[in-house]
Amino acid sequence: MKLNWSEIYRTLENKEIPEECVELDLSDNNLTSEDILKINFKNVMVLDLSFNQIFDISEFNVRNLSVLYLSNNQISDISKFDVKNLSKLYLSGNQISDISNFNVKNLSELYLNDNKISDISKFDVKNLSELYLSNNQISDITNFDVQNLSELDLCYNRISDISKFDVKNLSVLYLRMNRISDISEFDVQNLSELDLCYNRISDISKFDVKYLNSCLPFELKDKNKRNREMYFTFLLCLSSKGYSKSIHQSMYP
Repeated sequence: MKLNWSEIYRTLENKEIPEECVELDLSDNNLTSEDILKINFKNVMVLDLSFNQIFDISEFNVRNLSVLYLSNNQISDISKFDVKNLSKLYLSGNQISDISNFNVKNLSELYLNDNKISDISKFDVKNLSELYLSNNQISDITNFDVQNLSELDLCYNRISDISKFDVKNLSVLYLRMNRISDISEFDVQNLSELDLCYNRISDISKFDVKYLNSCLPFELKDKNKRNREMYFTFLLCLSSKGYSKSIHQSMYP
Protein backbone atom coordinates (compact mmCIF):
# COMPACT_ATOMS: atom_id res chain seq x y z
CA MET A 1 0.00 0.00 0.00
CA LYS A 2 1.23 3.48 -0.90
CA LEU A 3 0.18 6.64 0.94
CA ASN A 4 0.70 10.18 -0.29
CA TRP A 5 0.53 12.54 2.67
CA SER A 6 2.65 15.23 1.09
CA GLU A 7 1.69 18.70 2.39
CA ILE A 8 -1.29 17.37 4.36
CA TYR A 9 0.19 15.40 7.28
CA ARG A 10 -0.35 18.10 9.90
CA THR A 11 -4.00 18.50 8.91
CA LEU A 12 -4.82 14.81 9.34
CA GLU A 13 -6.95 13.81 12.33
CA ASN A 14 -5.66 10.27 12.30
CA LYS A 15 -1.90 10.27 11.72
CA GLU A 16 -1.37 6.60 12.45
CA ILE A 17 0.32 4.79 9.59
CA PRO A 18 -1.54 1.62 8.55
CA GLU A 19 0.26 -1.69 8.96
CA GLU A 20 -0.12 -2.43 5.26
CA CYS A 21 1.61 0.80 4.18
CA VAL A 22 5.00 0.05 2.60
CA GLU A 23 5.53 3.33 0.75
CA LEU A 24 4.90 6.69 2.39
CA ASP A 25 5.28 10.26 1.10
CA LEU A 26 5.65 12.85 3.86
CA SER A 27 7.45 15.44 1.80
CA ASP A 28 6.83 19.17 2.22
CA ASN A 29 5.18 19.01 5.64
CA ASN A 30 7.53 21.27 7.62
CA LEU A 31 8.52 18.26 9.71
CA THR A 32 11.39 18.77 12.13
CA SER A 33 14.02 16.39 13.47
CA GLU A 34 11.95 15.97 16.63
CA ASP A 35 8.79 15.25 14.65
CA ILE A 36 10.18 12.29 12.73
CA LEU A 37 11.39 10.63 15.96
CA LYS A 38 7.81 10.51 17.23
CA ILE A 39 6.37 8.81 14.16
CA ASN A 40 5.96 5.04 14.10
CA PHE A 41 6.75 4.10 10.52
CA LYS A 42 5.88 0.46 11.17
CA ASN A 43 6.34 -1.53 7.94
CA VAL A 44 7.23 1.33 5.62
CA MET A 45 10.05 0.41 3.24
CA VAL A 46 10.13 3.50 1.02
CA LEU A 47 9.92 6.82 2.84
CA ASP A 48 10.01 10.33 1.40
CA LEU A 49 10.91 13.10 3.86
CA SER A 50 12.14 15.59 1.29
CA PHE A 51 11.43 19.33 1.57
CA ASN A 52 11.03 19.45 5.32
CA GLN A 53 12.90 21.20 8.15
CA ILE A 54 15.02 18.25 9.28
CA PHE A 55 18.56 19.05 10.42
CA ASP A 56 19.52 16.17 12.74
CA ILE A 57 19.21 12.50 11.71
CA SER A 58 21.76 11.01 14.11
CA GLU A 59 19.03 9.33 16.20
CA PHE A 60 16.64 8.56 13.39
CA ASN A 61 15.98 4.82 13.26
CA VAL A 62 15.43 3.74 9.66
CA ARG A 63 14.23 0.30 10.79
CA ASN A 64 12.85 -1.64 7.85
CA LEU A 65 13.48 1.08 5.30
CA SER A 66 15.20 0.22 2.04
CA VAL A 67 14.83 3.62 0.32
CA LEU A 68 14.93 6.99 2.09
CA TYR A 69 14.49 10.46 0.58
CA LEU A 70 15.89 13.31 2.69
CA SER A 71 16.64 15.79 -0.06
CA ASN A 72 16.16 19.51 0.46
CA ASN A 73 16.32 19.66 4.22
CA GLN A 74 18.85 21.35 6.53
CA ILE A 75 21.09 18.37 7.26
CA SER A 76 24.77 19.15 7.77
CA ASP A 77 26.13 16.17 9.72
CA ILE A 78 25.67 12.54 8.63
CA SER A 79 28.68 11.02 10.41
CA LYS A 80 26.52 9.36 13.11
CA PHE A 81 23.63 8.37 10.91
CA ASP A 82 23.13 4.60 10.86
CA VAL A 83 21.86 3.60 7.42
CA LYS A 84 21.22 0.03 8.60
CA ASN A 85 19.80 -1.89 5.63
CA LEU A 86 19.09 1.04 3.34
CA SER A 87 19.92 0.41 -0.30
CA LYS A 88 19.21 3.91 -1.64
CA LEU A 89 19.68 7.22 0.17
CA TYR A 90 18.85 10.66 -1.21
CA LEU A 91 20.54 13.59 0.55
CA SER A 92 20.72 16.16 -2.22
CA GLY A 93 20.10 19.81 -1.48
CA ASN A 94 21.33 19.87 2.11
CA GLN A 95 24.30 21.52 3.85
CA ILE A 96 26.63 18.54 4.10
CA SER A 97 30.33 19.37 3.88
CA ASP A 98 32.09 16.35 5.40
CA ILE A 99 31.49 12.72 4.34
CA SER A 100 34.83 11.27 5.41
CA ASN A 101 33.33 9.44 8.42
CA PHE A 102 30.03 8.46 6.87
CA ASN A 103 29.56 4.68 6.85
CA VAL A 104 27.60 3.72 3.74
CA LYS A 105 27.39 0.07 4.83
CA ASN A 106 25.32 -1.76 2.21
CA LEU A 107 24.04 1.24 0.31
CA SER A 108 24.06 0.73 -3.45
CA GLU A 109 23.05 4.26 -4.47
CA LEU A 110 23.88 7.54 -2.74
CA TYR A 111 22.75 10.99 -3.86
CA LEU A 112 24.70 13.95 -2.46
CA ASN A 113 24.15 16.52 -5.18
CA ASP A 114 23.89 20.21 -4.27
CA ASN A 115 25.76 20.16 -0.97
CA LYS A 116 29.00 21.78 0.26
CA ILE A 117 31.39 18.84 -0.10
CA SER A 118 34.95 19.72 -1.03
CA ASP A 119 37.03 16.70 -0.01
CA ILE A 120 36.23 13.09 -0.99
CA SER A 121 39.73 11.62 -0.70
CA LYS A 122 38.91 9.79 2.57
CA PHE A 123 35.40 8.73 1.67
CA ASP A 124 35.03 4.95 1.65
CA VAL A 125 32.46 4.04 -1.01
CA LYS A 126 32.50 0.36 -0.01
CA ASN A 127 29.79 -1.46 -1.98
CA LEU A 128 28.25 1.58 -3.60
CA SER A 129 27.53 1.12 -7.29
CA GLU A 130 26.26 4.64 -8.00
CA LEU A 131 27.42 7.91 -6.43
CA TYR A 132 26.09 11.35 -7.31
CA LEU A 133 28.12 14.39 -6.22
CA SER A 134 27.22 17.06 -8.74
CA ASN A 135 27.17 20.74 -7.78
CA ASN A 136 29.52 20.60 -4.82
CA GLN A 137 32.93 22.22 -4.23
CA ILE A 138 35.20 19.31 -5.19
CA SER A 139 38.48 20.28 -6.82
CA ASP A 140 40.77 17.26 -6.32
CA ILE A 141 39.87 13.64 -7.18
CA THR A 142 43.41 12.29 -7.59
CA ASN A 143 43.27 10.20 -4.41
CA PHE A 144 39.61 9.29 -4.55
CA ASP A 145 39.23 5.51 -4.60
CA VAL A 146 36.17 4.59 -6.68
CA GLN A 147 36.53 0.92 -5.72
CA ASN A 148 33.55 -0.91 -7.26
CA LEU A 149 31.56 2.10 -8.40
CA SER A 150 30.00 1.71 -11.82
CA GLU A 151 28.55 5.22 -12.14
CA LEU A 152 29.95 8.49 -10.79
CA ASP A 153 28.55 11.98 -11.23
CA LEU A 154 30.96 14.87 -10.56
CA CYS A 155 29.34 17.51 -12.74
CA TYR A 156 29.35 21.18 -11.72
CA ASN A 157 32.40 21.06 -9.45
CA ARG A 158 35.87 22.66 -9.56
CA ILE A 159 37.94 19.80 -10.95
CA SER A 160 40.83 20.79 -13.20
CA ASP A 161 43.17 17.78 -13.24
CA ILE A 162 42.06 14.22 -14.07
CA SER A 163 45.39 12.93 -15.41
CA LYS A 164 46.00 10.73 -12.35
CA PHE A 165 42.42 9.81 -11.59
CA ASP A 166 42.03 6.02 -11.61
CA VAL A 167 38.56 5.18 -12.95
CA LYS A 168 39.07 1.46 -12.29
CA ASN A 169 35.83 -0.34 -13.18
CA LEU A 170 33.70 2.72 -13.72
CA SER A 171 31.49 2.43 -16.77
CA VAL A 172 29.86 5.87 -16.60
CA LEU A 173 31.57 9.11 -15.56
CA TYR A 174 30.02 12.57 -15.64
CA LEU A 175 32.43 15.53 -15.50
CA ARG A 176 30.33 18.21 -17.14
CA MET A 177 30.91 21.86 -16.17
CA ASN A 178 34.27 21.61 -14.43
CA ARG A 179 37.62 23.31 -15.15
CA ILE A 180 39.33 20.54 -17.10
CA SER A 181 41.65 21.67 -19.88
CA ASP A 182 43.92 18.67 -20.52
CA ILE A 183 42.75 15.09 -21.14
CA SER A 184 45.81 13.86 -23.05
CA GLU A 185 46.97 11.68 -20.12
CA PHE A 186 43.53 10.64 -18.85
CA ASP A 187 43.15 6.86 -19.01
CA VAL A 188 39.49 6.00 -19.65
CA GLN A 189 40.21 2.30 -19.06
CA ASN A 190 36.84 0.50 -19.27
CA LEU A 191 34.60 3.54 -19.40
CA SER A 192 31.74 3.24 -21.84
CA GLU A 193 30.21 6.66 -21.28
CA LEU A 194 32.00 9.93 -20.54
CA ASP A 195 30.57 13.43 -20.24
CA LEU A 196 33.10 16.24 -20.64
CA CYS A 197 30.72 18.94 -21.82
CA TYR A 198 31.44 22.58 -20.95
CA ASN A 199 35.02 22.34 -19.79
CA ARG A 200 38.13 24.12 -21.09
CA ILE A 201 39.46 21.44 -23.41
CA SER A 202 41.14 22.70 -26.57
CA ASP A 203 43.18 19.70 -27.76
CA ILE A 204 41.96 16.11 -28.10
CA SER A 205 44.58 14.89 -30.56
CA LYS A 206 46.34 12.76 -27.91
CA PHE A 207 43.21 11.51 -26.16
CA ASP A 208 42.84 7.72 -26.38
CA VAL A 209 39.11 6.91 -26.47
CA LYS A 210 39.71 3.16 -26.09
CA TYR A 211 36.35 1.43 -25.63
CA LEU A 212 34.18 4.48 -25.20
CA ASN A 213 30.94 4.17 -27.12
CA SER A 214 29.49 7.45 -25.91
CA CYS A 215 31.31 10.70 -25.26
CA LEU A 216 29.02 13.66 -25.03
CA PRO A 217 30.28 16.52 -27.24
CA PHE A 218 32.08 19.23 -25.38
CA GLU A 219 32.53 22.90 -26.12
CA LEU A 220 36.07 23.74 -27.15
CA LYS A 221 37.61 26.88 -25.73
CA ASP A 222 39.53 27.41 -28.96
CA LYS A 223 36.88 27.97 -31.64
CA ASN A 224 39.38 27.06 -34.35
CA LYS A 225 39.24 23.48 -33.10
CA ARG A 226 35.54 23.13 -33.75
CA ASN A 227 36.00 20.92 -36.81
CA ARG A 228 38.24 18.56 -34.89
CA GLU A 229 35.66 18.30 -32.11
CA MET A 230 32.92 17.44 -34.61
CA TYR A 231 35.08 14.80 -36.25
CA PHE A 232 35.89 13.25 -32.88
CA THR A 233 32.19 13.13 -31.96
CA PHE A 234 31.39 11.64 -35.35
CA LEU A 235 33.87 8.78 -34.88
CA LEU A 236 32.40 7.96 -31.48
CA CYS A 237 28.83 8.07 -32.79
CA LEU A 238 29.68 5.62 -35.53
CA SER A 239 30.60 3.01 -32.94
CA SER A 240 27.54 3.56 -30.78
CA LYS A 241 23.93 2.54 -31.14
CA GLY A 242 22.87 6.12 -30.58
CA TYR A 243 24.06 7.40 -33.94
CA SER A 244 21.14 9.01 -35.72
CA LYS A 245 20.19 11.16 -38.67
CA SER A 246 19.79 14.17 -36.40
CA ILE A 247 23.41 13.87 -35.20
CA HIS A 248 24.61 13.56 -38.78
CA GLN A 249 22.61 16.60 -39.88
CA SER A 250 23.88 18.66 -36.95
CA MET A 251 27.43 18.02 -38.16
CA TYR A 252 26.74 18.38 -41.84
CA PRO A 253 24.00 21.03 -42.20
